Formats: sequence, C-alpha cells, structure tokens
Amino acid sequence: MAVNYCRQLRLYKDSVDSIHVFTSTLKHVPLQAICHVLFRNLTTLDVKSFQSTIDDSAVPLAVKKDTSVPLPPVYIPHFVEKDWYQWWLHKGYFTAETGQAATSNQEKFVLLLPPPNVTGVLHLGHALTISIQDALIRWHRMLGHKTLWVPGTDHAGIATQVMVEKMLWAMKKQTRHDLGRAEFVSTVQDWKQKKGSIIKEQMSKLGASFDWSKEFFTLDDRLSQAVTDAFINLHEKNKIYRDTQLVNWCCSLQSSISDIEVDNVKIDKPTKIPVPGYTDGVDFGILSLFAYPIEDSHEEVVVSTTRLETILGDTAIAVHPNDTRYTHLIGRKVWHPLCSRSMPIIADSFVDREFGTGVVKITPGHSYVDFEVARRHNLAVLSVIDDKGNIHGEAGESFIGMPRFLARNKVCLALKDLGLYRGEMPHDMMLPLCSRSGDVIEPLLKEQWFLNCKDLADQAIRVAENGELTFSAPHHKAVWFEWLRNARNWCLSRQLWWGHRIPAYNFQTEKGNVWIVARSQEDAVKKFCKQRPSCTYFSCSQDEDVLDTWFSSALLPFSVFGWPQETDNLREFYPLSLLETGRDILFFWVARMVMLGLELTGSLPFRHELRKKQGSMLQNKMKVETSCDKQSKYMNDGIPECGADALRFTLCSHDFKVDEIRVSVEHMKVNRFFCNKIWQAFRFVQQHLGADFVPLQQFKLSGKEDTVDLWILSRLSELVALCNASFISHDLQKAISSLHTFWLTYFCDIYLESCKGIFQQDDLELHQTVRHILYLIMHTFLRAMAPFMPFLAEELYQRLPMKGINWPESVCIASYPLSEEYPWRDETAENTMALVQNICNRILSKRHACHDLKSAIPVDLIVADQHLQANLKGCIRVIKRLTRADPVHITGPFSCSVDCEAIVITEKVHLLVHLQKQVDYSKELKRLSLKHNKILFSKEKVAAKLSKLQSTGKGHLSVTTKLQEKEASLQTELKTIVAAINSLKRILESKS
Repeated sequence: MAVNYCRQLRLYKDSVDSIHVFTSTLKHVPLQAICHVLFRNLTTLDVKSFQSTIDDSAVPLAVKKDTSVPLPPVYIPHFVEKDWYQWWLHKGYFTAETGQAATSNQEKFVLLLPPPNVTGVLHLGHALTISIQDALIRWHRMLGHKTLWVPGTDHAGIATQVMVEKMLWAMKKQTRHDLGRAEFVSTVQDWKQKKGSIIKEQMSKLGASFDWSKEFFTLDDRLSQAVTDAFINLHEKNKIYRDTQLVNWCCSLQSSISDIEVDNVKIDKPTKIPVPGYTDGVDFGILSLFAYPIEDSHEEVVVSTTRLETILGDTAIAVHPNDTRYTHLIGRKVWHPLCSRSMPIIADSFVDREFGTGVVKITPGHSYVDFEVARRHNLAVLSVIDDKGNIHGEAGESFIGMPRFLARNKVCLALKDLGLYRGEMPHDMMLPLCSRSGDVIEPLLKEQWFLNCKDLADQAIRVAENGELTFSAPHHKAVWFEWLRNARNWCLSRQLWWGHRIPAYNFQTEKGNVWIVARSQEDAVKKFCKQRPSCTYFSCSQDEDVLDTWFSSALLPFSVFGWPQETDNLREFYPLSLLETGRDILFFWVARMVMLGLELTGSLPFRHELRKKQGSMLQNKMKVETSCDKQSKYMNDGIPECGADALRFTLCSHDFKVDEIRVSVEHMKVNRFFCNKIWQAFRFVQQHLGADFVPLQQFKLSGKEDTVDLWILSRLSELVALCNASFISHDLQKAISSLHTFWLTYFCDIYLESCKGIFQQDDLELHQTVRHILYLIMHTFLRAMAPFMPFLAEELYQRLPMKGINWPESVCIASYPLSEEYPWRDETAENTMALVQNICNRILSKRHACHDLKSAIPVDLIVADQHLQANLKGCIRVIKRLTRADPVHITGPFSCSVDCEAIVITEKVHLLVHLQKQVDYSKELKRLSLKHNKILFSKEKVAAKLSKLQSTGKGHLSVTTKLQEKEASLQTELKTIVAAINSLKRILESKS
C-alpha cells in the first residue's frame, strides 16, 4: 500500500503577520529548534527540586529508568523523555526476528522510511513523516502483528555533492578538481558521517521505533552490490542501452539531471532571472520574431522563438500540412543567414496553425519535441551549445565561444543588421531551472546510459488495469496511466563523483571503442577477451559517471532485504505493507519502484496507492527571505521547547492528505499543556488509588455504578472504537481529536470533577468501584495514546499498579485497546448525561446573569418521568460539582415555585434555581442588547475586510483564514446572545 502524504507544511505564529515556512524553506526550521530550546513558559513552576533527576547523564542500556522517584508536580519533557529510548532498544522491542516464520494467524506490517538525504539535518517535513509512520508501526506492534520499520539515509548524489562543494569553496576556496576524485569522495564521506549521526540522534529523540539492526545507507556495500546486479540484469535483458540522446543538462553542475531536479517556473511577463555565471539578470518571457529568406525567391517566412540563441542550431522549418498559407512552400528551402546553410521546409501535423505565424523553427539538438521531429524526417541534429553553456560547433564563427545568453543578444543585433528582425512581444512560458543550482536547463545531446521504460511501463499499467495495484481515487489511476504511457526512456548517467559508479568499462582498440558491462574490471576484461579473442591490444577504463540516485532508491523495497540473494528477510518482509511518500516524488520513486519491482522480483513492492493533491513546491525567493525575516522577528529566541510527544501529537493532529498543512507554534504549546493535563490527572488518580490498590484481572461492573460511571465507560468504549477506525483508515487526526476530547471534555472536566467528593464519603464499596473505573480509564488511555506520545505513555504506564504476572513490561508491547474488550456503550447514560450537561449550562447561565457565582444555591429538578428521575439521581454529584449547586432535589410532577420561575429544559424536565440575588430582567435585557450591537458591528467590520481581501486577491492565506475564523466565532457568539435576549423577552412578557 502506497500512501502519499502532503509535504507542504506551513509553520505559523498566531498574529496578523503570520509566519509561513514551506517545504522548500523548512531547512530554515531544523528539528532542534523545536526539541532543544528551553520552554520559557515554565518560569512560574517549581521545578528546582527535580533538577537532579533531569541531568544529561546516560543510564546504562540494560537498566530500566527508576520510576520509584515521585513524579514532579508538572510535566517536564526532558524528565519524561530521558533514558526510555535506550532501554527500548536494549530490550529489542523494535527488532523483527528473522528466520522464524510468522504463525498462521500473525499478520505482518512492514514499513520503509523514505530515506532522508545526508545533505543536512532533519526538518519539520521529516518529523511529519516519522510521526505518521511511527504511530502506524506502534499501533500494529501493539496489535500483536509482526512489525518491521526499516530506517536509512540516501546518499543524494547531486544534492550532497553540491553542498560539499559549496562548503569546500567557502572554507578553503577549493573545488573538487583541486582535491581529485579520491580525496573529494573521502571528504563527502566525512560529511555523511557527521550529518548521518545527527540525523540518527534526531530520529531517536523523536522516539522512532526503527529496527536499527536493518539500517541502510544507499551507498553501503550490500546495497551497492544490489545496484550493480540490477544494472547488469537489465542490461542483459536489453533494457539498458547506451545512446546519444537529449538530456536535461545543468551547465552549472556540469551534469545531466532528472526531471525531479527541474523546477518549471511560470513566467507570465518579461522578467529578469538571475543565472549563475552572468553578472546581470537574463531576460525571459519575450517572444522574438524574425524572417528566414526562401531560396530562389523574394519571399520569406517569419518564425518566433523565446530562445533566440538556438536559431544557430536550426536545421529545418516546419508548417502544418493542411495550412493553405504555406502548402506551396513545402519541399522548398530557406537560407540561414547567420550560419550560411540551407534548410528544408517540412510538413508535420505537430505544428499549431493558430500559434504565432504558423511556422515553426526546428532545433533538434536543443529541444525534445524537435528531436522527435528530426527523427521522423531524417533531419540533421546539431549541437551548438557545449557542456559549459558556450556556443560551439556549426553555429557561425562570430558566435563561437560566447556564453549562450550573451550570444542571444548578439544574434538579435545581427538579425537587425540584416533587416530580418521583426520585433518582439511579451509571452507566457515555462522556464526550466535546476533546483540545485538555479541555472537554466539546457537540453543537450549526450552519450549516456538509458533504461528503456516501454515494457516496464506497460507492466505497471497492466497491474493497475487488472486491479492488482489499486488507487484511492479514480483520477489517480488516470494520472498513473497518462504518466506511464508518455514516460520517456530514463537517462541513468550522472556526471558526478558521489554515487554508484556505473558498472560499465570502455575498451579502446585500434578498431574503435567497445563498452562492456560487468561487476568488476577483471570480469569486464574476461568478457571482452571472450568476445574479441583476436584483439591483442586494448586499454580499459571504467565509466567516470555515476548512476541517478533514483535508480538505487527504486530498488530499496527489496534491496534492503538482501536482494538479489533469497534471504530470510526478503522472504519474510517483501513486499512492503505500506509506502509513505509525497506527491512530488510519486512517479520518480513510486512508479519506478513498481516498474523495477515487477521486472526484477516478479511482484509488486506494494498493492495500493493513496495520495492527495499537493501544491507547488517552488516558492519565490523573495517569499523565502520574507518568511525567514518574520521567523527572526517573532521567534528570535527559537521555538519554545514542547517536547517530542507534543510535537508528534501536533503533527499527527493534521489531515496530512490535504493540499497543505499549517503547523502552529501555539498549537504545539497547547499540546504541551495537554501533556501536563494528562500528567496532573494521572497524579490525581495515583493519589486516590493508593499504594495497596490491586487491579482486577478483567474489569467488570460491580453494580454500584451510577449514571455518571456508566456514561464515562460508554465514552471510553467509543474512544477505543474511534481510535482503531482512524488507524485503519489512516485518518490519524481523527484519533488525535478523539483522545483530546475524551481526556479534557469528558474525563477531566466532568468525570474527575464528579469524583472529587466521593473519597470523603464513608461508602468503601463505592470508593473501590470508582478506583477500578479510574484505573481502567488510565490504563486504556495510556495505551491508546502510546503510538502518538510514546515517552509520556511509558513514563506513566510504568507507574501504574501492575496486574498479574503476565503484565507487559513496556507500553510498547502492551496490547492496544480493542472494541470487543469495551462492551459498555450505553445510549441511556449518554442521553442522560447530555441532558445533565444542558442542565448545568442553564444553571451557570442563570448564575452569571445575576452575578451569583460563589454561593451554594438550592436547585430543584421537576421531572415528569419516574425512569428519568432515577437516571438523573445518579448524576446529582456531577451537577453539584460543576455548578456549586447544593442541595439538588429531584421531584415530580411539575409544580410552580413562588420564589423563582421555571426554566424549561425539555418537555419533561423543568429547572428551578433558587438564587439569593434576583435578576433585573429589564436591566439584563438592555445589557445584552448593547453587547449584541457591539458584536454585530465587529462582525460587519471583519466581513468587510475579508471581502476586500478576497476581491483584490491580496489576502495572505493565513490572514484570510484568521479573519474567517474570527467571523465564525462572532457569528456563534451572536447566536448565543440572540437566544438569551429572546428568552428574557419571553420572561418579561409572562410577567406583564
């Protein structure tokens, strides 16, 4: 199953000027900024007495953290997270046993971490991936499934080499050529060791439950051997071949690059773009028109181009075969005035008759479309731009050696001097830029190694057509077919020094060159001598190029398990259960994994694809700089330390399948305080359980439970069902919401409050009933939240009273709560408590209205239904605790009281509140009317501002969203006040 999650994150602070950090700029928000900066909001809490327990000294791996020390009075992330990860690793909780076949009823769940590049440290995007995957793997582990999560890092050929080259130049003013290949690769290895260790430490701090015994690096010997074997296998099947074709060439990097390293930037007006190697910006978004004279005629044809310099490589002119304006010219020739050569006028239906003049120049050596046209018409293919971006070849002597964009200006002047320039106009265009260097991509003819994708793509199409590979939405399948049916052959060669060296050897003989693909130079020589036994003299050298990083990445689902050997790991853990990745690499990684998995192993690496649309990854440089400036302004002290649990909980609280995720610093802080709420509730429960409490081996009702007890058990049963359903559907945000609502709204705000007076009573059986319920809730909730908050769950789980000799020693391996274990859904209790909450709200509203908030007030509930009376009597302790009402009488049938008016709750339930202070209804009506007008005025102002932003299109997403939320909040407040005003009006009418 392939799940493709959103990668476009936004980090923002709640203010009018919101801070946005997109994926392309998340490198400016390293994970340490969230995990390691002191949380300054603890200044009012007494934590000094616990300082000795949170030092940085490491506990030996075999020793479990001492949980006999008292809990600090507040939640402190560093105290909670200290030492647990090392103990988990020592106990081997995350290690999947190999060589022991799973039992017939034991399911397996296998994940592969999309390997982060060793270009730098982890950022929020990586934290999101790890939080999602760790929650899933922990849930499956707690279900008793055989789980494996494989960690690793990617050598990231181009990206890492660029980073190290920049570092070398900044520190030593050296290039890789100054060092030489061997020393440069050694320098990159040192870089990888440093960054890799930091990445591993960051993953550990997040609590990622990897099987580190299966950790990989894409340049490891075992994975490198798999890459070599795959290349040889495909070459022997004639899938890999060497040819001269057009490739995406980056003149700055001096290498071909894959489509994923190309950012196609839309230019909608004439714009100066900075290009490496040029002092001034280069103009783009301009369509130039010029004329080619027709030979032996006074006629001319006018053509247009956005790349004027490429006319030096023109070899033909094309028109549509049915364009009556030019049919008389088909087969004639035009004269190239700058290069002194004749060019044919050809007819081809690819020409758009409606675009421009309907005449198209053909430059096969610098255009993918034109290259195909040249093949169809047997045209000459000229390359007039070299690897460095300078003009060369048959481009005309006056232009040779000039940088391509300076030659553009000279071509324009030359055409003007010849009277052939016909002007220019603004023109929308897509400008391909190298994402690593910012250079403009130049399609160049290069002799490279290519993978023929036709048969592989057909296999990937076929498994989708027959249902072996399924998709989450119909249009995903359509996109899959469209991409694969139009996929070009894959250029595998990269002109780099960091990566998998291509296992191909060039033999130079007196009769020419021969390429031999082999595992080593020795094997290559043996193969050559076998093929050319008569050849007595030759020289041999390995291809200097390395393979595209995506080639090794496409093999990962099986290469990490030892392929091509038939290992126990490969038999047990391939294919993967789920693949998590972003839309931006869907086809560069996912489709290629499917193609190579089918070709090399005969089976799919996963069987379901799930992804959502994602916005563009490219952000304007000015926006990036503005974002960083705002970060500096609002977060000059760093992001407050909220701890790994709060961070994970925050990231998983978003629907990661949508277009964009906005990660709020305030949201992280709220979840950090939520951790504290769990902490404080646990301390309350721990205190009232007592040291001698012995849990039931299996919880069962005692018969002493009242309505509130049955209601919280019903809520707990629903929580368990919702959490499991959310994991099954991969909607983790729903599980987060359920956990948050249960704990705060139901357990802390209502049930715990109702329990606070019980232990002062003398009913020991009732004490024990409530203790068992509190224990059940705490034990269940800690296990339910463990996939999201593993550190806090472990810390508190270890302090629960143990039950029985089979008690799991860690929450990591405890069972996840299942619905069949919680059969206490109670619709009657649910409905009764909904009524009770309504009653409490009306009592509190009444008290607020007359400003009587502190005194104990008598309350009568007149209930015209005996069964309902019995249910409500079981809720008296809740009503008392939540409203400070005392005494609370439940009577019936309805009779009116002389000292207060009845409040209608339902047709059968009326409420009498005996307030010490009486309400001046006329005065209260006037106060509410003034408040109504004030809120209405504020709402109208917000609506006007929002309308203006939306109509002008200038509203930043965060500002617009905030205004919309404010408008909705004011609307809700208005509805409440209107209801109160109408209620007061009815009371006044009844009194008149």
